[in-house]
Amino acid sequence: MTEAIRIQDIEAKPGTKNFGYMKVHEDPTMNINMPLGIVNGIEPGPTLAITGGLYGTLYPTMEAVIRTYNKIDPQKLKGVLLTVPVI
Repeated sequence: MTEAIRIQDIEAKPGTKNFGYMKVHEDPTMNINMPLGIVNGIEPGPTLAITGGLYGTLYPTMEAVIRTYNKIDPQKLKGVLLTVPVI
């Protein structure tokens, strides 16, 4: 069995997935948070990260990352999938 995956405040136990926002910048004038989805498979395996939305108008890439996150069943996954729909 795999271990829980935790990135800042976002944690996914084996066989689960979780979505949240990871802080990437903080100063007195603003905070910048990036969306992050973690799909933690039921068995150990490789880690794959997919990203989309490098530019604000790349909607198809954002949609593809979101759909992939939604469709992946962590109970059938070996390893970890990290999804970032907007960079």
